[in-house]
Amino acid sequence: MSKGENAIWLSLPFVADNGVEIAESGWGNPEHTADFAYRLVKRVCKEFNADEEKIVLTGFSRGAIACGFIGLRNDSIASLWKGIHACQHFDGDGWGKTKMDDALERLKRAKHIPQFHTDNNNQQPKRMFQDNGIDVVFENSGLGAHACAMFLDDRESTVKLREWFNKLLK
Repeated sequence: MSKGENAIWLSLPFVADNGVEIAESGWGNPEHTADFAYRLVKRVCKEFNADEEKIVLTGFSRGAIACGFIGLRNDSIASLWKGIHACQHFDGDGWGKTKMDDALERLKRAKHIPQFHTDNNNQQPKRMFQDNGIDVVFENSGLGAHACAMFLDDRESTVKLREWFNKLLK
């Protein structure tokens, strides 16, 4: 999205039940993960003088599901995000035992958060976001594969994502 310019990127882990180790599969402990993510984002903003009003959450595949499952888990973490980008999955689609009813409950915390979804443009997520009044853009990469290669070129969906990102942060 940023083309490596004027942004700080964090790759956040899922935290295990013990609250210390990284969970290499599944969600680990979602509460510990949300708490760790919140504290780390706040710390990085403070230490690197980042603008706390311009934080965008993004994820691919399991990370895209985590945008809702972790990123909207409670009011504290949901309050961090200026925008959300999810690619090739969404919270509630069944992976990792995510349930649509729970995802809809978490989505209530996103009413004020614009979203951009890449390759999530089937009817289920469209209806879910529209029914909840979420400002959302859906784009298809045309890649036809479960791969993040689309972000390495200037395909139409990636150009639109970059435009969305830059407009969002102005």
